[in-house]
Amino acid sequence: MNLETTLKSSLNLLKSKGADHSSIFCSHQAFDELVFENDSFTLLRSVDEYSADFSVIKDRKLGSYALNQLDEAQLESAGLKVLEIASSGKEDEAYAFAPNREHKTFSHGPNSADLDAMKNCIRDFVSRTKEEYPLIGLRSVTIKFNSTQVHFGNSEGATSEAKKSFYMMSALFNAREGKISSSMNYDFFAFTDFNIDFLSNEKFGKVFKDTSLHLKAEKLGKTVTGDAILSPQCLQTFLGFVLSHLGTSSLVAGTSRLKDKIGEKVGSELLNLESRPQDTLFANPNFLTSDGLETENISIFEKGRLKTYLVDLYGKNKLNLESASNFASRLYMPAGEKSLDEMVKEIDCGILIGRFSGGYPNANGDFSGIAKNSFYIEKGEIKQPLSETMISGNLFDLLKEIQEVSSDVYQNGTTHLPYVATKNITIS
Repeated sequence: MNLETTLKSSLNLLKSKGADHSSIFCSHQAFDELVFENDSFTLLRSVDEYSADFSVIKDRKLGSYALNQLDEAQLESAGLKVLEIASSGKEDEAYAFAPNREHKTFSHGPNSADLDAMKNCIRDFVSRTKEEYPLIGLRSVTIKFNSTQVHFGNSEGATSEAKKSFYMMSALFNAREGKISSSMNYDFFAFTDFNIDFLSNEKFGKVFKDTSLHLKAEKLGKTVTGDAILSPQCLQTFLGFVLSHLGTSSLVAGTSRLKDKIGEKVGSELLNLESRPQDTLFANPNFLTSDGLETENISIFEKGRLKTYLVDLYGKNKLNLESASNFASRLYMPAGEKSLDEMVKEIDCGILIGRFSGGYPNANGDFSGIAKNSFYIEKGEIKQPLSETMISGNLFDLLKEIQEVSSDVYQNGTTHLPYVATKNITIS
């Protein structure tokens, strides 16, 4: 199927049906997936999928509709459906699509899957895990080669095409010794070549060690308020909560705790965070926003100061801003100077949080949930792995109380984040 031809004919279709403005993404997604379970390969499959996302503005009303069959009849039906959706929408002059610009072409990653390399990688990973981490039980190991081709165009004359491909390796596992077992754990890494040690500390090595230690996990048995070291995985979760306050929805609704804070100091001097969607550091880049704008590197927090909102074109127009500021993807926080071990030694009473499991924080940023894969710290030492431990605090207070950022970083092909030490977490 020719995506460029489909795109042009679909734009003409929407115009003929009466759309004032239209925007379309036509996509081809393919993947090759190899799965290892219960000591054997259990699945090898290849999938091809075509899809399109239609958006129209008619009479200042917005409509959107997605379809996964791109034959002539389905495209015709989708054109009628998206206009019907728009007609029942709410009128708003802030709706807009990307303006006309020079055509851009983006390309990233290998051309095709190396199935032999995928198979050998899994075999080596499983064999070494049994040898180096005998308490770890691998429930499943999967490598998927993802390939996506996108053609974008709109009625304003803006066009782009992007092709990217990468591998994704994931593992589901727990630890077991006799009749005792830990809870299940999961991690993944995106990459473009196989020259990687997947059992290094920066990859699966540390999480395998920590999971093995959790065979002896205990409840804390008391309630304390102390310091916290957020693992990169936990930090990513908390940053996601914070960044939602910079998005169009919360800013327009007036519920954002960070509205009208551009240029103000809202965090510690050690709070530095960027979005680097096209950085070659990441195996899975993002080239276009949902509006069809080209992504760009942006600084979100710099020495604790808020530098930008994360709004789309609608948010830009609704809030009377000078420009849209993309969305936060491929988060990058620079490494600090102290190792994780050095950070632990500086904590008198606190917790190293592996993962956070809980509901969405309230509008003020107050959160409460379970600390998974976590450890209790006392007098500069990790005393015990924790089970069923509740934590609570405030997201925005945590930002202000950042004390240290580690030299150890977690780079999984989609994020680059260190450990962060902060204060005032209630542990129970």
